Amino acid sequence: MLLPAVAAALVLLILAAAGLLIFMERSSSNRIKTSIAPADREESVLEPSDVAGDAGFAASYGEPTVPRVRPSTKALDAEITIGGEHLAQASGLFEEAKKAAAQAEKDGFGFRKAIEDLKSFTDPGNEYSAEALGLIAGLEKASDAAVAKLMASLNEKAAQLANEGNLDAAINVYNTDIGPLAPESQPERERKMLDLELKKKRRTASEPDELPDGEETPP
Repeated sequence: MLLPAVAAALVLLILAAAGLLIFMERSSSNRIKTSIAPADREESVLEPSDVAGDAGFAASYGEPTVPRVRPSTKALDAEITIGGEHLAQASGLFEEAKKAAAQAEKDGFGFRKAIEDLKSFTDPGNEYSAEALGLIAGLEKASDAAVAKLMASLNEKAAQLANEGNLDAAINVYNTDIGPLAPESQPERERKMLDLELKKKRRTASEPDELPDGEETPP
């Protein structure tokens, strides 16, 4: 009776020992595999599982969980390209504005448009601001001189008509055939027309009312 029982116990012990050896061999093999990492691991973008592992490691040490990736220079290259194009475009526009300013001084008209174009370069920090302001000052001086010459001619014609009593014609002098200096001379011409309109009203108010033939103004 004892021999079968002892034999069964020995079989169970042999089976347990064999299972333990198999378990230990598999555990050792797994540790060897996990200790080996690809040589170029750090050069690639992290996978989601790697991000999670880094997050756990960083969290345990109180560090921010930001994936480590290689920066791309494409966005920086694009910004440099766009910035260069903007600078080239601004330089070209300013050169065009300078040419228009020079042409206005040469022709003796077109000052207002040239000044408006240059004013777009006078913002604080604009690299062309100082030069633009200098050109504007020169254009304004030339414009004032041209307008003064034009107004002297118009005033002479209007004064002659006003002295003849034709105030309507005198007013019309400042609003007809002005030429290319019409925009620049508009304020001065409007002021002269207003003066003549007031003079016309005063003259009309001072004249006696016209009466039918044969009647006299009552004393």
